[in-house]
Amino acid sequence: MLKLVKIFFINSLKLNYFRIGKKKAKMWGFAALMLFAAACCLFAAGQYAYAIASAGLPGMILPLFMSGASLVTLFSALFSAKSVLFGFKDYDLQASLPLRHSQLVASRFIILYVYEFLLTAGLLVPAAAVYAWFKDAGPAFYISFILALFFVPLMPLAIGSVLGVLAGAAASRFRGSGVIQIIFLMALSLGIMWLNWSSGNGVSAAAVSAVYGAVSRRWPPAAIYGAALEGSLSALAAFIALSAAVFILFVFLASRWYGKINAAVTAVYTKGSYRIRGLKARGAFKALVLKELKAYFGSVLWVFNSAFGIIILLGVAAASLFVGEDYLAKLGPVRGYIMPVLPLLVCLVVSMSNVSCCSISMEDGRLWLIKSLPVSEKTVLLSKMAVNFLLTAPACVIAAALLCVGLRPGLATGIYLFLAPLAYSLFVAPFGLAVNLLLPKLEWATEAQVVKQSASVMVAVFGGMAAAGIPMALCFASDPAIVVPSASAAAALAGVGLGLWLMRAGVKRFRALS
Repeated sequence: MLKLVKIFFINSLKLNYFRIGKKKAKMWGFAALMLFAAACCLFAAGQYAYAIASAGLPGMILPLFMSGASLVTLFSALFSAKSVLFGFKDYDLQASLPLRHSQLVASRFIILYVYEFLLTAGLLVPAAAVYAWFKDAGPAFYISFILALFFVPLMPLAIGSVLGVLAGAAASRFRGSGVIQIIFLMALSLGIMWLNWSSGNGVSAAAVSAVYGAVSRRWPPAAIYGAALEGSLSALAAFIALSAAVFILFVFLASRWYGKINAAVTAVYTKGSYRIRGLKARGAFKALVLKELKAYFGSVLWVFNSAFGIIILLGVAAASLFVGEDYLAKLGPVRGYIMPVLPLLVCLVVSMSNVSCCSISMEDGRLWLIKSLPVSEKTVLLSKMAVNFLLTAPACVIAAALLCVGLRPGLATGIYLFLAPLAYSLFVAPFGLAVNLLLPKLEWATEAQVVKQSASVMVAVFGGMAAAGIPMALCFASDPAIVVPSASAAAALAGVGLGLWLMRAGVKRFRALS
């Protein structure tokens, strides 16, 4: 069982590349980048914990953070249970091994547990440090905290996995389930961001107390966890026993009906009353674009990872119609610095919303099918770039129009609110596709390995951030009236150059993929 876990992490994280091969330097650089991102998350968690403690409520820090970590874990399991616990690509191979189903289920649950435990620790460890500082905690607290920390993710993981299995089974019977999942996840994330923004002026003791009361009523383990860390041994024992019991019960039930659950999750249902009424003929390029759009919106992770920034942009642009002038008035002199770089702020969002950076990798076993079609490689690559442009360009135009009405920028800024994001849209599409051709990941077991963990996504996203972030920084050191049009022109020219490269060298690399 543990060997399955070890093999999974070695393959998914490419741990062998740290010791051998030509990619050692690249892997160590990637690891350094991840450590920096983790450090930023730890610092942010510590900031929020310090704000709660400064409001005079240090005792509520850990229960609230535990509830937040449980909520994140629950939704993470909800959307990953179908691909990690059940329905993973190498299930037939693993099911043929001399292992009991309970061991196979436990190995997949441990894989999820390791990921979620790291996230939970990243939230709770800084909070515990702040709590210990304000409460002058003794050795008993640290022992209780370390013991309870390993059991915090178990209950939300089990509950989220059950809900994810039910959702996956229902999804196989309903064609629009993916869209519903996307809308639900977007709404949840936007709601969390709105709560974060609305509390940006400080933390109110009354608000924290109200949230703590609501959390304690809706998630009783939070109150037990808080009592355990306050020194109650009975509460600590109850929390550990409850978490362990939920985990054991889930593994037992899932292993007993594992085959049926896996079949229900992976089943595909069709209408028995389907009749051919009419067939539509489309050109090769249009058919490939529609095929790419269906594949894109069929993956919840792909959409959420690439379109979330665009959704935020449209939401902020719409909100500017109602609160734009009032918010800018509060900024005072800072307004004069923000308005000239506003087009580049929109460009930053566009640069991070890269769809094509994993479009080749997502083909996986279907790559040979695309190559066998009676269309040229240029048409295939153009269709993938077109999808990226179709998703970003209309959103940029709508957001620019709303921002012009809500914020009333100057004439030059208003013009570049339209032109600069469109120029970056022309750059982002071929840039992401070129990176994916250079760094393809054609062997994967779950979509998360491609959408969230692949090198092409990291390079494309951080490269796009640099392409818009560097000009933004230059605006504060020189004249934005020169930097913004220069950056827009450079992005457009780079997009054209990358497009020409894709039509020549890119075609050869695509042809060589297998």
